[in-house]
Amino acid sequence: MLNRIGIIALGLLCASVQAQFGVPEGETLVFGGQFMDRFEPVPILSPLTSDTWGADNVVPRDISNGIEHPEWSYFGGKIIKGEDGKYHMFPARWSEDNKRGHRAWMYSQIVHAVSENPLGPYKVIERLGPGVNPSVYQRADGVYVVYAFIRTEGKAQNYYYRAKTLDGPWTINTYEEDLRGARCYAHAANCAFAMREDGSFLKVDKKGTMSFSKTGTTKWYAVGTGSVYPPRQDETTKYEDPALWYDGIQYHMITHDYNHWEGFYLRSKDGVHWVSEPGLGYGRAKCIYEDGTETEWWRYERVMVLQDDLGRAMQINFAALDVDKDTEKGNDNHNSKNVCIPMTVGRQLEVLNTEAITADTREIRVKVKAEDGFEPHKDMDLKSLRFGAAQEINFGHGCQVIRTEKSGEDLVVFFDGKGNGFNPENFAGKLLGKTTAGNLLFGWSHLPGVTYIEPILSAIPPVLKATDGGALIEVDVSNFGQVASDETAVIEVYVDGVMRASSSVPALKPFETKTVTVAGDFPCEVGAKYSVITKLIVDQRVQEEFKSSVSAGCSCP
Repeated sequence: MLNRIGIIALGLLCASVQAQFGVPEGETLVFGGQFMDRFEPVPILSPLTSDTWGADNVVPRDISNGIEHPEWSYFGGKIIKGEDGKYHMFPARWSEDNKRGHRAWMYSQIVHAVSENPLGPYKVIERLGPGVNPSVYQRADGVYVVYAFIRTEGKAQNYYYRAKTLDGPWTINTYEEDLRGARCYAHAANCAFAMREDGSFLKVDKKGTMSFSKTGTTKWYAVGTGSVYPPRQDETTKYEDPALWYDGIQYHMITHDYNHWEGFYLRSKDGVHWVSEPGLGYGRAKCIYEDGTETEWWRYERVMVLQDDLGRAMQINFAALDVDKDTEKGNDNHNSKNVCIPMTVGRQLEVLNTEAITADTREIRVKVKAEDGFEPHKDMDLKSLRFGAAQEINFGHGCQVIRTEKSGEDLVVFFDGKGNGFNPENFAGKLLGKTTAGNLLFGWSHLPGVTYIEPILSAIPPVLKATDGGALIEVDVSNFGQVASDETAVIEVYVDGVMRASSSVPALKPFETKTVTVAGDFPCEVGAKYSVITKLIVDQRVQEEFKSSVSAGCSCP
């Protein structure tokens, strides 16, 4: 039987080219430096069998993993742990004998499936109704929400089913979305969601546009200046269908490259500004079992993450097809299902330094916390550990261990501060190494001196009103942060490349909007179009900048 590192290494061989994403010349990612290194061998729940549907590349396999059935095509399906201790999946499905084959996905129904084991098997217990590419989340008040994209009478829109408990009954509702100056495609599909500390929600859509909602079902407000996805690999790159989650340290996202069949991983402090991590979020569609047997699906799509009770990613699951979509026909031997893969869970860390860590910091103290199944006193290979900024740690650099000190069941690890790599842009520290058994060990931490919950100011394109010899410029500014802003923010408006107005922004409560009005010192003509750049500056740094084409109106009553 292969060990865990050996099994995972097999799954990386096919991803060697795209895995160079974000890797500087002369550097090499170490194991644990890319997200997909966290994938673990899949436990076998029932004997592997070839007596089932599928091309030769996906048999033998464990048909108890995830959800599958010869009479149904399953696609997508996020998993959430219920108050009953069971795992609840909400996939879309359609009849396998549909004459449209895989193209019947747009007529699919959302079902509710349950399992005692996060890996499966999942059994359908009810049907919610029509919808594709579903997701599920729970609001702060306990209400469960199942997102769906629904096509009706030639129209397509984001809907949601809601219920007070996972037992239903479910009612269907329509999301209300404010594009705030057409920052994203109208009703962009395949959304993913994450709840913030105050119960408000962050959403990302298929195109990589971020939005906020007070409750997760009240109006969504688009923010930012376009897609937050990583730089394109080449002209064929087509990012879509992200996964999104928050673990108490930072926001995480994986986006799918439809044409390269791979995923890429990003992190964020606030859900608006993202850092693209090097390597792969996931590679080609291999499922490697604990005994070394592997299946290779034609492709993975609809990536979803199951979180543990602390919000950490503990399992990843995909929609999996055994052949290309045009080959899969109704009433044949081909189909699609949900595949579940366990993941190495990050350890709980606490940096004990009280001052911001810089290049001059001589010593960094990191408490590694004990938990069920993990004793830091004896389960860590101390010589292998490195701590510091991710851009150093991912390539085998960073701080090394000086000594340790017990703190009850926890362990305080003292690192030499040399080479930590932290700069003002870093918002999380990364620990990387091995367990004493030789398996991957990693964790993320908050950093001292970093403010994690801040105002998030966002403006919409300004209104220009011509006056005698000048202009009035009106800009609506909103705060989508979880705390109120003060009056230190500044808005600047550039017309045809020249700054024509500047003003402080009034204090704003969360989800509050105010209009900033300022006189512009340039001749403005009614009906004329102007190229306008709007900048929001917070703490002397540009938080948001976007360009728009604005037609001037009249300031007359």
